[in-house]
Amino acid sequence: MTAARIGATLLLVLAVVASVGWVLWRVDLAAAAEALAAAGPLALGAALVASAASIVLRTFRLQAMLPTRLGWADAFVVMCIGSLATSFVPLRMGELARPYVLADRHGVTLGESLGTIVVERFLDVCALLALLALTGWAAEGVAVVDVGGMDLLAAGLALSRVVAVGGLTVLVLLVVLGERGVAVVERTLGLVSTGLAERVAGQVRGLVEVARTLARSPLRLAIAVLTTAATWAAAVGMTWCVVQAFPGLPAGLDLVLLFWSACITSMTLLPSPGFVGTFDAAGLAALLVLGVASGPAGAAAVTLHVVMLLPVVVLGLGATLKVGVGLRSLVRER
Repeated sequence: MTAARIGATLLLVLAVVASVGWVLWRVDLAAAAEALAAAGPLALGAALVASAASIVLRTFRLQAMLPTRLGWADAFVVMCIGSLATSFVPLRMGELARPYVLADRHGVTLGESLGTIVVERFLDVCALLALLALTGWAAEGVAVVDVGGMDLLAAGLALSRVVAVGGLTVLVLLVVLGERGVAVVERTLGLVSTGLAERVAGQVRGLVEVARTLARSPLRLAIAVLTTAATWAAAVGMTWCVVQAFPGLPAGLDLVLLFWSACITSMTLLPSPGFVGTFDAAGLAALLVLGVASGPAGAAAVTLHVVMLLPVVVLGLGATLKVGVGLRSLVRER
């Protein structure tokens, strides 16, 4: 493990400990327990359905984006394993699990798999940018969602703008330049290391293939964009159902959007294992800003966290058992 990775891991551990400590200090635990006891099971069940639906929708997106044809059932298994690893391996290193399974079980090249992930993340960042803009409109005049002295939503908006503009520029250039762009990357990195240049060139070539596949097929591109929008809409619906489950919690559009925007932004900026601590602190901070009492706010934040992860864990473990591999080996192989 490099010094940089060790430092990043230590900072992440500190962020998790600080977040969990702040949540425990800030929440009225007795009131939170009462709120949980009064939560409506039907609304929570609907929230779980919406959470699971997001995995189904991401499977359709994966199918549309992969140049290699993959059956839906196989793509679903791959997506479940990838979602589980990404959620629980620190610093999103679990993203490497899906390329491993695709290569090992379906013969998909590493470059093609990684290229699909890059384009997926670009679409998700664009969706985050749209969500934050909509939240800014719906919750206009709301005080800053402060987490650890950071304006969480402003930081997420700034980052998503940079990544969206930069990502679009890179993808357009790759589609236009194609193999010439790959050659430029290979020659440039070859000045440092021939081996590195060959590995990176292979991955860039896969990204070019994914981008050109979408550019050549308006139907595939439309499916990728629409399933991204539907996935994010399902997440907002999941949040609305969780809010509905708690009697007395205002279920206005401003609260639902601010609640989920804070949570998803924390997942983007501070991807702790299982998003423990940071997710809950962000959700709690957003609800407190809107005047929700600490007990129900803490209960709703933790419930949303569990609802989001439960289908990922159940489906991911089932898929992992189906293909007969362990999460540790998935990550270690790459």
